[in-house]
Amino acid sequence: MATYEHQWKEEQFRQIVEMAPYAIVLVNERGMIEMVNRQAEKIFGYHREELLKQSLEMLLPERFRRQHTVDRNAFFSQPQPRAMSERGELFGRRKNGTEFPLEIGLNPIPTDEGSKVIATIVDISERVQHQQKLYELTELQQAIFDSTNFSIICTDSNGLFQIFNHSAERLLGYSAEEMVGKQTPVILHDMLEIIERAKQLTEELGTPIETGFETFVIKTRLLRTPDVNEWTYIHKDGSRIPVLLSVTALSDKRGDVSGYVAIAIDLREQKWQLSRIQDSEELFRVLYESSGDAHMLTTPEKGFVGANLAAAKLFGYSTINEFTAQSPATVSPEFQKDKRHSSEKALEMMQLALKNGSHKFEWLHKRADNSEFDAEVMLTSIKMGGKTMLEATVRDITERNRAERIKNEFISTVSHELRTPLTSISGVLSLVGQGVLGEISEQAKPMIQMAHRNSMRLSELINDLLDIEKLEAGETTFNFKMYGLMALINQSIDAISNFASQFNVTFNIIAQEDVQVFVDDGRLIQVLNNFLSNAAKFSPTGGHVDIAVRKIHSAEHSTVRVEIIDHGAGIPTSFRNRLFNKFSQADASDTKKKSGTGLGLAISKELIERMSGVIGFYSSVGEGSCFYFELPLPSKEKIRYSMFDI
Repeated sequence: MATYEHQWKEEQFRQIVEMAPYAIVLVNERGMIEMVNRQAEKIFGYHREELLKQSLEMLLPERFRRQHTVDRNAFFSQPQPRAMSERGELFGRRKNGTEFPLEIGLNPIPTDEGSKVIATIVDISERVQHQQKLYELTELQQAIFDSTNFSIICTDSNGLFQIFNHSAERLLGYSAEEMVGKQTPVILHDMLEIIERAKQLTEELGTPIETGFETFVIKTRLLRTPDVNEWTYIHKDGSRIPVLLSVTALSDKRGDVSGYVAIAIDLREQKWQLSRIQDSEELFRVLYESSGDAHMLTTPEKGFVGANLAAAKLFGYSTINEFTAQSPATVSPEFQKDKRHSSEKALEMMQLALKNGSHKFEWLHKRADNSEFDAEVMLTSIKMGGKTMLEATVRDITERNRAERIKNEFISTVSHELRTPLTSISGVLSLVGQGVLGEISEQAKPMIQMAHRNSMRLSELINDLLDIEKLEAGETTFNFKMYGLMALINQSIDAISNFASQFNVTFNIIAQEDVQVFVDDGRLIQVLNNFLSNAAKFSPTGGHVDIAVRKIHSAEHSTVRVEIIDHGAGIPTSFRNRLFNKFSQADASDTKKKSGTGLGLAISKELIERMSGVIGFYSSVGEGSCFYFELPLPSKEKIRYSMFDI
């Protein structure tokens, strides 16, 4: 009887080994292979006969063999289950000499012939190449390949435990001694779950299913395929463990069911991560809904697919569903303020957002009652569920634009009203200071000069205000013609040299190009004057300002770049992103010393961009700054044609 039972167990063990989806190799203390399964033959490319009684090191690359012998001896001196892959990358060597990454689980087996070890070997080549996809699509299969991540429990055909591995012991708190030959899987489960599952199977299979062990194995016994379900394991201490359980029927030589293998994956970490994701989604939903700004999700195919309540209210709808039922075209008038068709311009804005990741712009929107309002829109490209969507954040800026318009009108009115009297005052002060209207006392002269300088500064401020107003309103006219760039630069240097002399600063042209540019000469000189006067003001006394003109060629176009380089204190990092804003000055205290309106760079940027150029700067604190602009170089045909322009 004992012999039969021994043979039965050996046969059961053999079937488990042969059916395993991973390679299994039995090795003795001398490192000789005593048993392999068909997966071992498959992944290493040897026939079983070629492997038996051979050294295990033949399955390793040459560079690992010596160390592996040392590791094997150390393992057998203190044999205990372990995952060798935890020690670093491992590689196997096939019969054809190719190498592949693998993972190995080691389980020692004491026998009358001495200690032996079962090596569970998994070829992870595909996992290394497609790990992300493998995690998403075949998580169960990955866990099976990883012997440290699942518990294996085997029963006979009646449900009595025959094998209860170390992972099962760690997961459930029971020892194999307590379970093997004494208990059935029912002890590990919630009875209410078993009853509910039996009801489901009765309905599914159309036959009454007993509550108990039969509930776990009926489907795999009938269909001879693994039956995979989520269950709750009950730990020895009473705690509940969610698991993904795969139950597979084992067959003997006659095809009769001889037992079952249950492989369980602990889902606690996954459940915890899922809970965190759900919490995050709920937090995002609350923030999304409570935001004061209007938020919408759109796709080209479906239009609005989501929105918050603020969006519905902004556009005059009572509910979110009422708003999202609208077509995006219904929330815009037919034409925008620039007379472009809304649908055409909207497509352009969406393409920019998709290309750059986001795009911010102003838009004229329409409410449900057909009233229109100005809005600031931020379109952001996002990925959701593998699809690209656009998230639109919309803010009503009607009041902001109204305030800006009132401010601009006020500035324009005041500037125009002040310009004429200031011109007269400045002229009179100049005449008085020169003694044209009669001698003045020495005590009065400094006061007259101060008054004249301040009146000139006010005139400069008013002129700048009027310039920026006209530029922003699109009322500035440009007279484009072909000009020699160096001639314009020299003209600007002549104009600013007297101003720079008060700081004892000189101008040096360190690089030049004899090129023609298609510009408004007066506007370009205005930019050059601003750059040169700023460089002179912020240069150290007795210093110099360098001027460089260089051609820049690229595959798309050719440009000429003009650089004005000073050697002053440089621009503070915190101020650089505001440098081209209106009324921007780095240091209010320094402004008193250097003077200026804070409009020069803003005006220069507008002028250069209207002449199809770009403007910029770079600076190093303590070393100086370089302000530059680039202008497109006209074609030879355009230069020849301009020679006939009168």
